[in-house]
Amino acid sequence: MSNQYFITTSIPYVNSTPHVGHAQEFALADALARFHRQNNAEVILQSGTDDNAFKNVISAKEAGVETKSFVDQNAQAFHDLLGHLDVKADYFVRTSSNDHACGVAAFIKRLDPKDIYTDSYSGLYCQGCEDFYSSSDLVNGLCPDHQKVPDEIEEKNVFFRLSEYQETIFKLIESDRIIIKPASRKKEILNFISTGLRDISISRSSVRSSGWGVPFPEYPDQVVYVWIDALINYLTGPGFGRNENWQRIWNEDVYKIHVIGKNVWKFHAIYWVGLLLSAKLPLPNEIFIHGFLTNNGVKISKSLKNGGNLLELIQKFGSDPLRFYLLSSLSFTDDSDFSEDQLLKVYNADLANKIGNLAS
Repeated sequence: MSNQYFITTSIPYVNSTPHVGHAQEFALADALARFHRQNNAEVILQSGTDDNAFKNVISAKEAGVETKSFVDQNAQAFHDLLGHLDVKADYFVRTSSNDHACGVAAFIKRLDPKDIYTDSYSGLYCQGCEDFYSSSDLVNGLCPDHQKVPDEIEEKNVFFRLSEYQETIFKLIESDRIIIKPASRKKEILNFISTGLRDISISRSSVRSSGWGVPFPEYPDQVVYVWIDALINYLTGPGFGRNENWQRIWNEDVYKIHVIGKNVWKFHAIYWVGLLLSAKLPLPNEIFIHGFLTNNGVKISKSLKNGGNLLELIQKFGSDPLRFYLLSSLSFTDDSDFSEDQLLKVYNADLANKIGNLAS
């Protein structure tokens, strides 16, 4: 086993401020980093924000604020959350930065030219997920996560031949060359791949995106699809496209772990792997997929505004008790219902009584 680790969180959209679900993922990745550091490993922890989603533009308009100012303010809130939780990230990537944009352009140019072509696309698009859906994916005609009717869109985009990598990706995951945790998610991913992988659009119309995003190299009327742009942050954080430092971190000798939510495994376990294969770059070693935090059974999300006030929660209980509750009392792999009442019970029973009595 390697004694060098590169651990990453996913990067959240900044269409609103953080909620407790983000705190759980940050705390989980940080706990993993601390564990390996205690075993004398060299660990680099990376987080960041996804600034380039079109939903950020929409939210800024709804708030009556210029997009950049809106994004800057919310991105700072996510950065500050790391400090509030005592999480020490070595890299914090903002995808609206020039450094990231340079890295994205360099990555796109590195893809095998045979894997790139243009075509027209029409389908159902959920702005909340920034993802396409088939009608069979919907629940009563609504996005299962955001409870909204997807938009019907048709436009000409740049495509990536993901289908060419179906067999390779399947074998990489089946053989545990790329370890998927928990095993139930591995089975789910393999079943998804077995149904057949289609080529994917990796660009969006710059007009429909209001010009917000990373320009697509050689296609002035396109921006890079936000999920492709976001995935590349795992390379641009260490310096891809700017300097050679990234080769010290993103190489075969460093054990690379992505800590992500269950709603984004398709992008990490399939799209990202296919893109890295095309670019002839090293692959992640492990993808840890956690469940959702829910409020009375409904996923906590920024768009539903059902996550309460996270900063007030930290001020009330403290960061250590909140971390303790998130890491000890809730499931890592399945959905868990978050309850401030339950947090209070854990605080009193395990921290105030048991540990408090030991200290006294």
